[in-house]
Amino acid sequence: MLTNPPDLILLQDYAGQLVSLAQRHGCESALGEELRRLTELLGQISEDDPKWAVVAANLCAAVLVECELTGTSQHVDRALDVTRKALGGLELPNGDLARVLNQFGRLLVTRHFEHPRLADLDEAIEIQARASELERVPGAIVRRALTDLGHAWYLRHLQSGDPVISIG
Repeated sequence: MLTNPPDLILLQDYAGQLVSLAQRHGCESALGEELRRLTELLGQISEDDPKWAVVAANLCAAVLVECELTGTSQHVDRALDVTRKALGGLELPNGDLARVLNQFGRLLVTRHFEHPRLADLDEAIEIQARASELERVPGAIVRRALTDLGHAWYLRHLQSGDPVISIG
C-alpha cells in the first residue's frame, strides 16, 4: 500500500481533466494514460480506504469514454467489477452518485453489445432506475438516467422477444 496516499482533490481534478481532454479532442493517448494511472492506483490503495471507491468511479468514467471513442475497451470488466464494489463505499452527494450510477449502467449496456447477456441489461435497468429516483439531483442528470433507462428497457425488450413491454 502507499505510504503517502495521493491527495484526493488533486487526483479527481487530474482524472477529470484527462477524461475531458479525451472527450473533447478524441485524445486516446490522454485516456490511455488516465486508465494506466487509475489501474495502477487501484492496486496501491486498500479497498478499505475511502479514496479507493472514488478511484474506481473514475476508472468507470474513463472506460466509458474509451468505449465511446473507440467502440471497445479491454478494461470494461475490471471497471464494472471495481465500480460494483465501490458503490457500497461511495459517500457522494446525490447528484454525483447519480452520475456514477448512470455511467455504471451505460457501461453495462456497452458490455452487452460486446457480449450479449440479458443479465447486463437487467442490472443496467436496475442501476438506471436507482439513479433516476435519487432526490435532489440536477435535472440534466435525471434526464440522462431516464433516457438511458429507456434505451436499456428497449434493448431488453428486443433481446427477450417479449411482444409486450412491461414496466415495474
